[in-house]
Formats: sequence, C-alpha cells, structure tokens
Amino acid sequence: MIQICLVSRQPMPNVIPVFMYRPEKVYLLTTEDEKRCGNNLKQLFESKNILVEIENENIKPYNPDSVKTALTGIIRKENRESISINLTGGTKVMSIAAFEFSKQNGIPAFYCDTMDRQILHLLPKEIVEEFSVSLTIKEYLLSYGYEITEQKELAEIEKYYPLFEFIESNLLMKSFLKFNEEIKKKLAQSNPKFSVKSPDRNFIFHKQFGSYRLEFGNNERTSFTVKESDFKSGDWLEYYVYFKLRKLENAELISGVKILSDNQVQNEVDVIALKDEKLFLISCKSGRTDNQFDLFQLETIRSIASGTFGNGIFVSAHKSSEAFIKRAEELSLKVINIAKGDNIKL
Repeated sequence: MIQICLVSRQPMPNVIPVFMYRPEKVYLLTTEDEKRCGNNLKQLFESKNILVEIENENIKPYNPDSVKTALTGIIRKENRESISINLTGGTKVMSIAAFEFSKQNGIPAFYCDTMDRQILHLLPKEIVEEFSVSLTIKEYLLSYGYEITEQKELAEIEKYYPLFEFIESNLLMKSFLKFNEEIKKKLAQSNPKFSVKSPDRNFIFHKQFGSYRLEFGNNERTSFTVKESDFKSGDWLEYYVYFKLRKLENAELISGVKILSDNQVQNEVDVIALKDEKLFLISCKSGRTDNQFDLFQLETIRSIASGTFGNGIFVSAHKSSEAFIKRAEELSLKVINIAKGDNIKL
C-alpha cells in the first residue's frame, strides 16, 4: 500500500491515517513553506519502518496544476492500484486538485475528520470508517519536531497517592493548601531546621538540614520523604493532577516533562495527556499568582507543540481574578481552580 499525503502545519490528519493503515510507503507533497513539517513527518514515519519520499519540486500552494503534475509523476513510477490519496492537508486549492486527479484517474481518496474521529472515504465510493489507531505522546510530539528529553519517574508520583487519598476522603484540600503556603514561607527563610503543622494537625512538614519529610493522618500517622522542590516549586500539584487523571480510559499521561525542538529550543510542561488523538498541555501553579504571562506562555507552547488540535489547561491552587479568567477564555485555555473545588478533568 502507498499513501500520498498533502503536508500542512497540522500533522495529525496525516499521521492518523498512516498509523491506521500502515502503508509500506508514503509520499509527502509539500510546498517550500512546509518543508520543515514534511521533514518532521518523514522522521516519524521512518521510525515506524515506513519508506518516505518528499515531493516538493515546483509544488505551489495555490497552483492546482503543480499538484497534479507531482501526482502524475508518482503514479507513473508506482502501481496505481496500491495508491490512495489523503486529501486533508495542504491548502484548499491543493486538496481540490488532488480530489480532481483522484476522480480522473480512479484512485481512492479520503478525508481525515479529526473532530468526529473518522475517515471519510470519498472515492471510489463514500464510506465512513471510525478511527482505530494507537498513538503515543512521544509520537504526537515528534510529528511537530519535538522529542521528550526528561520526565518524572512514576514511582516519584505514586508515593504521593496515599496523601491525596487521605485529603480527598476527608475533604481536607483547603487545609492542605493553607499548610502548603506556610511551608513555602518557611522554605523561603532558608532555616536549616523547622517543622510546620497545620492547625487541624492533619499535616506536619519537617526539615532537618537537607532532609525533608511529610507526615499526615489523624489517628494513624503516615510519613514519607519529599523533595524541597515538591513544595518550594509546587511539584506536588502536578503530581495531584496526574493522580486525578490517571484512571482516564484510552489516555496516556506523563509529568515533569522537558521537550526539545528540532531547533534545539527546550520547553517544560508540568503534565501532558493524550486522549483520543488529542494532546493536552497542563500548567500547574501552586503559588499565589495571577500573572497573565503564564497564560501566554502556555498558549505559545500549546501552539508550537500541538497545533490547533492541542488543548491548554491551567491548574491553580488559588482563585484567579476575573481579568485572568477572561484572558484565558480569549486564548481558548481552560482554567481549573482547586481552591474553588473545580474538578480536574480534560
């Protein structure tokens, strides 16, 4: 099987059909402006042992004849009965040209509908096929030219599960958030030794020089070692978000993620989730912040690392101002305030 793709800056409509049908070879028709996107797809598909050829010679985004010429060249050297054309990418002019070429030459053509998660087979007859594809966060990011260079070990997150279960079963989140604020104040003072107790005595934090321990419980106490960054930088909140989302069906989660672009630019994301071929980038802030810069930063990463099919979520341990909420809405970002009791969901 050979699949021909029209390349655009949104790679998912090309990635999903290739991962579904697993062709032996893929042709990527790309314009000069989309060479980088084509190279990202080539790297991803070749990692799956799929042969890839990039066709960008004289292909113009608004010249239908240039697209038809490229397609003619492909069917002359390949068995046309093994070819199908994905009409989803490229410009509208490129897509129309490819559809006309398919119809004139009796070549199957389809459209990838990412919204309703289905393949619309248009030629030779109309058939709707539901998505049946396995895609990882690593593969999604690679299609945008990003690789994962670092992420938190699951064991580091799981040791917090008993604490979170205790908080939830006893409705103690407000108490824990006040407790967290006191810890941050003490850590900022750089005292070598101190302890912080919550007023209800359900939580105790101990610092003994370079050692940190958290104790919780009412009748029976449980304690475990923690890192300074868990409270000074608020890493515990990203662990909590992971804890809340961990049971989602057909979803993958990673936390404490560093990603590197093909231009060697590094970005950090607190939690990344992938569900139903949609990527969710989640920023977690445990401190008292209402800085709209955090929203612009999240939107920038969402745009460059997941495109129009990505989603940005801002999780805060404190209530946000009306201006902050309105700015998030303007950027199509979801804000979740756990201090208000908002449910953490994608």
